[in-house]
Amino acid sequence: ALIHSEYETGEFIKMYPLDLNDKLDGGIKKGHHVIAYGRPEAGKSAFAISSTCGFARQGYRTLYVINEDRPADIQLRMICNLSGMDKHTVYANPELATTRANSAGLGNIVVASLSPGTPKQIEEYIERYEVDCLVVDQLRNVKVKAGQDANKTSQLEVAATQIRTLTKKWNVGTVSVTQAGDSASNKAVLEMSDIDSSKTGIPAQADLMIGIGVTPELEQQGLRQLSLPKNKLSGDHSSFLVRIDQNLSL
Repeated sequence: ALIHSEYETGEFIKMYPLDLNDKLDGGIKKGHHVIAYGRPEAGKSAFAISSTCGFARQGYRTLYVINEDRPADIQLRMICNLSGMDKHTVYANPELATTRANSAGLGNIVVASLSPGTPKQIEEYIERYEVDCLVVDQLRNVKVKAGQDANKTSQLEVAATQIRTLTKKWNVGTVSVTQAGDSASNKAVLEMSDIDSSKTGIPAQADLMIGIGVTPELEQQGLRQLSLPKNKLSGDHSSFLVRIDQNLSL
């Protein structure tokens, strides 16, 4: 019964882009912690928004924790994603955009703007809204207690550990976003060691790591390379190209 339940197709939460699920034996499960990372402007927020909207489309109530960008900007990008309309078209047709976004699952998304937010505050939102999925953008800004002499590395490790603890405790599917280090600059295929500051502590708290790589050539073509340096879900550690549409956060 356990094996049947675990591998029943309907139990998987699909990730976006959908091609990613072929590398995950179907998708992620509640209780899995995904860590996505990349350099500034690589498309991390686009990935986080696309994941959030993808979960919402499937009917999963999703908490999006934002501690960096303006919440209004993020909400607009979600409406663009769900409606299939760029922001200029949304401004020109707000009622149509809202109707389309609501039909696609906008009501399943809770946006929590925290400055920068603590794991306890995140937990309160999880409990209050009874969410199925959690997206943390970004992990490095989560405020944690890591000791008086703690450096950024130890703070990141504590943050990753505490977010994974919430993931397990509340049985939610979680995507945490963080930065890649300088070694990832102009690099397509990212490795575990390319994550910024914490090259061991953060990866240890992930069931799946997704590196978002970009080179000038890929940028010109509107492409990104997704790498899977850690994948406990299927063991597939390949990388593959995806097309990105910044106007729709896809």
